[in-house]
Amino acid sequence: MGPGKAYTSLKAVPWLTLIPCDQVNIFYSSTPYKDIVVLTSRGRANKWITIKGIPGPNGELPILDGAGAVMPQNTGANSWTDSKGMIIISKPDQALVTRSGSYNPGYLHITGLKIRNARPPSTVTKLSGAVAAWDKFSAGIYIAVGEQVAVTDCELADNGLGLFANSGGGAYSQTRNLLVRHNYFRGNSNVGSYHEHNAYTEGIGTVYEYNYFAAPVAGTNGDNIKDRSAGVIFRYNYIEGGANLIALRDPESNRDYERVQVDAWGEKLVNSAFVYSNILVTRGYVESIIGHGDGIYNTNQVREGALHFYNNRVISTVNNEGYWAGGAYSATQSVPLFAMINAKPTTVYGRNNLLHASSRTVGATPAPISIFRWQGVADFQSNWTNRFTNSMDVASLDSVLTVGTKFNGTGLGGLAASSADPGFVDFAGSNFLTTSTSPFASLSAAQHPAVTTRNLSPRSEPIVRPFQAIP
Repeated sequence: MGPGKAYTSLKAVPWLTLIPCDQVNIFYSSTPYKDIVVLTSRGRANKWITIKGIPGPNGELPILDGAGAVMPQNTGANSWTDSKGMIIISKPDQALVTRSGSYNPGYLHITGLKIRNARPPSTVTKLSGAVAAWDKFSAGIYIAVGEQVAVTDCELADNGLGLFANSGGGAYSQTRNLLVRHNYFRGNSNVGSYHEHNAYTEGIGTVYEYNYFAAPVAGTNGDNIKDRSAGVIFRYNYIEGGANLIALRDPESNRDYERVQVDAWGEKLVNSAFVYSNILVTRGYVESIIGHGDGIYNTNQVREGALHFYNNRVISTVNNEGYWAGGAYSATQSVPLFAMINAKPTTVYGRNNLLHASSRTVGATPAPISIFRWQGVADFQSNWTNRFTNSMDVASLDSVLTVGTKFNGTGLGGLAASSADPGFVDFAGSNFLTTSTSPFASLSAAQHPAVTTRNLSPRSEPIVRPFQAIP
């Protein structure tokens, strides 16, 4: 599909008739594509349906542009998915296409595309033919339900949400096995909003790996990544900015089904999350590096058990600024690493992490990293830091996030501030990989049995720039 090809527009492609092994090649065009793509088909194991961008002469990715986009007719979409994203994955409208009740689209691979501007004030032509501003909660890629979906080597920029994946009620509307690999996210969300993020996903078995997450749009209150999945892995990513860099919230849309799903070892998937070998960077105060649970926003809390956080490099470049809260003054405002806001107990198993705090401006005092925003249960071994506190100082700073009892430092495994050089490859250039003489190289605690049993020990380094070759 492309200039001079069999199909010269996206709407001309027979999307409804795709079958296992089909591949749609979208060739680069100097004029961005404006037609919305709706995928309702299903491949098979080892016979995936692939939507592939073919780059231009200088490596340019084909562009799907939401500014002036059009929702084509006869795509299988209905009013529920009308103009929800530039690429939409959903069940087809039963009035248009007959499928069994248990049918879900799946075995779909989207790769090599740049998707942008699916958010207001850009406009879109809807199924009715009316032209309207995009809804704020629109996405570059919008997955209403999908099984075995891979999004790789794409750039998702300046959308309401770069990627959104949801699940409906019961087994037959459940998103499963989503792989988000080697993509570049930047500038998504909406100014002043809490509800949109670079990525927002809920499924069973979600893996983020080798992605570069730059900051969401300036002025947003959204997270970089918000995830509600049962069974989630974050590994080898670079993530910078957002209210939370990663917000691990409770399953919601299909909670009762997702909360009872188990892995191959019979353990509930909601009881464990694995975050390892990432570079996590903040250059300003955040709610936390890792948020965990919904807290008072949701009394039906299901995310508990264990957060396995290991072999990560955490970098904070924030000036310490004292503050008043609740009639009390604190001279030390820290940057929280974990905000554990569910009442149900979750233990953070921290192994072999480097936590580095520096100032944003030369000569200023760096804000320390607080292990927990307030409450927390720690089981730490072999971690390094240059500046930390156990928790933030003032409970009334935020009654939503400072729930429970203040963490007193139990379980930190002898963590102490060190004056050693952290040994970054190029701190000024934001290459936060470390040299062989870095303290990070000597962190050698054995991984937790849950890690080794599942074969989730680190095997690679994180990426440090967009579309870097995978190490």
